[in-house]
Amino acid sequence: MSASKKYIFEFEQNPSKKGTCPKCQKQNCFRYYKIIPREYGICDHKNKCERHNDPNKATFEVKKELYKLLDNSIILSEKKIEDKKILYPTVEQLKVLENLNSNFHDFCLNTLELTKEHLQKWNVGTDNNGNTAFVFQTLSGKHINIKFMNYSITPDGKDCKRDKKVNFSLVAKDKKKEYYEMCLFGEHLLTDKIICLVESEKTAIISSYFYPQYDWLASGGSNGLTVKKVQLLKDKQVYYIGDNDKAGKENSTLKKLELYNIKFQKIYFEIAKDDEDLADIIIRGEQPTIKPTEEKQTFIFYTPIYEYDKDKEERVIKDVKINYTTWTDLLYSMGYRRFDLGSKGFIFVKIENQILKEIAITQIQDEFINYLKNVGLEGIQEDLKKCIIEKFYKSIANYFNDKRLALLTHDELFVFNKDSATESFVYYKNGYVKVTAKNWELLGYHTLNGCIWKNQIIDRSFRKNDYQETESVFSQFMFKISGDMERFKALCSIVGYNLHIFFETKLKATVFTDSSLSEEAEGRTGKTLLAKSLGYIRTYVEISGKNFDTNDKYRYSKCDLDTQIVHNNDMKKHFDFESLYNDITEGIEVDKKNL
Repeated sequence: MSASKKYIFEFEQNPSKKGTCPKCQKQNCFRYYKIIPREYGICDHKNKCERHNDPNKATFEVKKELYKLLDNSIILSEKKIEDKKILYPTVEQLKVLENLNSNFHDFCLNTLELTKEHLQKWNVGTDNNGNTAFVFQTLSGKHINIKFMNYSITPDGKDCKRDKKVNFSLVAKDKKKEYYEMCLFGEHLLTDKIICLVESEKTAIISSYFYPQYDWLASGGSNGLTVKKVQLLKDKQVYYIGDNDKAGKENSTLKKLELYNIKFQKIYFEIAKDDEDLADIIIRGEQPTIKPTEEKQTFIFYTPIYEYDKDKEERVIKDVKINYTTWTDLLYSMGYRRFDLGSKGFIFVKIENQILKEIAITQIQDEFINYLKNVGLEGIQEDLKKCIIEKFYKSIANYFNDKRLALLTHDELFVFNKDSATESFVYYKNGYVKVTAKNWELLGYHTLNGCIWKNQIIDRSFRKNDYQETESVFSQFMFKISGDMERFKALCSIVGYNLHIFFETKLKATVFTDSSLSEEAEGRTGKTLLAKSLGYIRTYVEISGKNFDTNDKYRYSKCDLDTQIVHNNDMKKHFDFESLYNDITEGIEVDKKNL
């Protein structure tokens, strides 16, 4: 390409076929530009349609990428490839999939407790030198390449790092006459879920285990998304999850996604440390909700007050004035709310991704000050920043008190996500499970139709086990305390009733007794253990039945707003259950001591 023609966008000419116009939808009338993406072109029906996506009118950043396509001679590279022989991994080379003994396997299986089946599904093997082998497989199921990496488990055993001094390698080839194809790692596992696109194979493998509600793909690096690979993402909903560094936020992957009009949203995690990716966050024990990053509104809640310094002969910061309305709006945007308890007053809560948690005023205060110091005042001059922080330190009680924070009223009443007659919801660290009579589905918290309390989230990730009806340890326990299949099925129904937080008319209490009654106190029959087991799925409070007094207004003081199951354990002999009628059918009132 000569210098004079270097950046000229030219239309394709005959015999190149015209396409369908994206505007008028007429066929064989849209003339494409050469080499650059097919979004660019012009409709023949100029008078009626006037569709012309002109690359010359694109933004500077987009045009730079288009110029690269012209300059990097994609046509020439494709022509060179035509003369080469395409190679595929041999049966012998694919034997790496039979070995699961690399350091990466050891770490995933023993530290993160991933399953062998998961690693096998992701085509992770080991070569004869102990290197981890990632076998690339296309959407059609064809194995096309193998990538080898060397991993080392850190001395403390808490992480597994790639040895970056040892470059990754692909299977051998004669570069002049042969080549191996490449695809996005994980594309053979694609379904119709939202796609999470990450950089490394390690991140895709680990994240997919803890977030199975998404499809996962790895580009192979911040600049690993090629023109050919990106075509797979057309017409898909894509989340781009980058590393928490400059390369993760500014790279060719993002540019190519924008250039080819891929529908994608960026996701970054505030809890990520420098250079961390999602796998690093998971490894250190956290599982942030995957939700598209929103542009945060700017709240200028302060007005600088200046005075003239004669010695310096310039204006200097004397003080700042806080705009209470804007400051309250900022706190509201950070998720803080007043939660009304009717006649019992109110509490403060923080809402994030539809998840509510009760929060003390001192916590709001500490989180806000931390926000100011780290991100809230970025980009302003240092003396003004210090003055604003000092303003709050001098009179902290003036800002963080019941009366002022009570202005954090919710726009609408809080609506909570509830079980229905046909659906039940169980909440885990990596998402919530929607259960119906015929199926279950793991979903992200941002898809909830209402709020939930943070304490309702079980402190573990959801993982599917392929147990049969009576194979699991808990099923065996239930069968043993039942005695026979008929009673076992009845007990399953009782457990299901207590775990399904839905009722149409009046609630009923479940009473567990021993199968044979006697005058003597008998234990070890499984009643308490069965009741406690419900607390592994629902928020649960156990109250001693021996000391339970229906006239004590503090009898339910252990319960909270999020309590779903109350267990009165080991009730007194001859207890009058009629005295619990209103508590069971109308709901309990909770009086907390010293409040």
